[in-house]
Amino acid sequence: MRRTALAMVTAATLMATACGGGDSGSTRSAPSQAELKPGEPINVGLITPLTGQYAALGAGDRQGATVVTEQINAAGGINGHKINLIVKDDRTEPSQSVVAFNQLLSQKVVGVLGSSNANAAIAVGPLAERAGIPYLSLAPSRQLVQPVKRHLFSLPPTSTLWAKRDMQWMQSEGITKVAVVYAADDTFHKDGNADVNRYAKDYGMSVVASVPIQTTATDFTTVLAKVRSSGAQALFLWVAGPAAVIMTKQFAAAKLGNVRLVMTGAQASSLYTEPAGKAADGVVMNGYATNLGDYMPAGPLKNVYQQLADGVRRKYNVPVAQFTCDAASGAQLLYAAMKKAPKLTSAAITDALNNLSLLTPNGRYTYTPTNHEGAVMENIAVFEVRDGKFVPTEWQEKQWGSLPT
Repeated sequence: MRRTALAMVTAATLMATACGGGDSGSTRSAPSQAELKPGEPINVGLITPLTGQYAALGAGDRQGATVVTEQINAAGGINGHKINLIVKDDRTEPSQSVVAFNQLLSQKVVGVLGSSNANAAIAVGPLAERAGIPYLSLAPSRQLVQPVKRHLFSLPPTSTLWAKRDMQWMQSEGITKVAVVYAADDTFHKDGNADVNRYAKDYGMSVVASVPIQTTATDFTTVLAKVRSSGAQALFLWVAGPAAVIMTKQFAAAKLGNVRLVMTGAQASSLYTEPAGKAADGVVMNGYATNLGDYMPAGPLKNVYQQLADGVRRKYNVPVAQFTCDAASGAQLLYAAMKKAPKLTSAAITDALNNLSLLTPNGRYTYTPTNHEGAVMENIAVFEVRDGKFVPTEWQEKQWGSLPT
């Protein structure tokens, strides 16, 4: 019964979202926000998948948001108010993300970060818009920000930018035939497949196979056979979580000759490279330039990256992951808007976000009343896995001069 009920809630929420409705999942608006008393903490929410298929993403989200919050609080907070970061696990389930958001509303948060699961972020978006709560999505979903909604903002670049950046590298390598394998049960990855099919010709390529899979898939024998027979020079994989690791190992074992395995930033962390092991050597993927922190030339972006990297290593003894940068950048943007806002209310913070430009570990974001994506192509780098480490491709070495400042 519980499984059926959750499925019904999820379906209803996503249907209302797809139709542009704002009444799904809740009939509540945000509680009225009075002026904070001197020294009273500011409540901010983080909804993230700490369990379930995308738990690896959530771990980085929590690390990034926590480190930035602690850095702000150590510097005195915002106008004398410390930030109270309230973390909720959506279990990689859109329905649970809705539950988490409603819980945060009752805790009088002034802003919310989340979720790195695109389906969950889309489920919450209409609720945040109606409640008037600024919501910074840690999942790259153009449905949230195209067309622009007043209170909804995107952190990771949309699938279009990820697709085009990888295809720029493919073009430089002389790749003209590409096969796409994508998670059909995830909005971001479905969008990615559509983007590759739409824009491949702009980069001198044709899509010779487009194969849907599920995020829970474990056997890619048939998929790889289709890739082999397609004559593809590259397999462009759009999936996150354990399936990406399993595919990597099976791809290596299949020995497809000179076919390159290419991925998006969803795998740009040790949470992918460690379980994939030697099978990942030679895999090409994109991510933020700060994923290549040790190779990045000195400058403003390197300085921003280093502050985050040092904080993450001190607290968690791990390197900075892609998802860590997403949540850290989201927290920095939200807190910068709070500092800029004349009042620490959701409405004033939203106004500040609508006119904000900031250099973050992800790169430069510029939000305006007509642009809530904010990210630019130059935020994205293309690199290769060697011995479990990310190293810049030759193509990327030529792009360092265009880093955001």
